[in-house]
Amino acid sequence: MDIKHFDEMECPQCGSGDVDLAEEVVGPVFQCQECLHRFDPPQTDASKPLCQLVGTDGNVFAVIARVSRCLKRSGQPDRAQEWVRDATNSHSYDEVIQKTFNYVDPM
Repeated sequence: MDIKHFDEMECPQCGSGDVDLAEEVVGPVFQCQECLHRFDPPQTDASKPLCQLVGTDGNVFAVIARVSRCLKRSGQPDRAQEWVRDATNSHSYDEVIQKTFNYVDPM
């Protein structure tokens, strides 16, 4: 996935180049400092939505829930069920983390 560095990103609403990372982890990742519009970076692969895992509780069940929620929000409820089955059949925490890359683009 090719995401522009936030210094090169423009607000999709007002076109301002004054964009910073949003202060909150939950929700959109970027926020325009002029019009305060919040947005996520554009995605290049619709089948693998961006998923904010940094700041998520490291508990394996929290990771599974976060990835499942990201898939559901991107309109992929069947893939979310597949993810939960795949993750819960894993034999280790590391295996679950590795499998996240098959379903989402972690951030």
